[in-house]
Amino acid sequence: MVRFELDTKDLELLMKKIAESPGDVEKAINQSLEREGAALAIEGIIMRMPVSQRGAKAVREKKHARYSNPLMKRMENLGFEIVAKGGASGKKGSFGYLAFPDEGRGSSNPLAHHFFNDGMDDRIPRILDALSEALDEVIEL
Repeated sequence: MVRFELDTKDLELLMKKIAESPGDVEKAINQSLEREGAALAIEGIIMRMPVSQRGAKAVREKKHARYSNPLMKRMENLGFEIVAKGGASGKKGSFGYLAFPDEGRGSSNPLAHHFFNDGMDDRIPRILDALSEALDEVIEL
């Protein structure tokens, strides 16, 4: 799981536009995060998701999370969370091995993989650009 929230550091970049805006800034930010921000974060995480190999060169034959739309968004006010779908690894169709990738938990996952945080970090500038554009639209109204 990874979470994106606007904090004071991020808001400093957007404060001028927020101050100039006569419209509902909070609504514009939330809509931008839902439409564009969460999708950008999911894309960044999936791009960094490792695909396990079987043998030296053969690609895994089982269905892998990277190619199966494994993540979902949970919207919050001025933020969102990206979590793995399906819950526990014992459930059919679940990608439970994505539950704790940054901690390296489990017998087949002894090393921590930081693709959730790294994927989010890669997308933060683009998410902030999308927020800036949404605020520009609110100011123009």
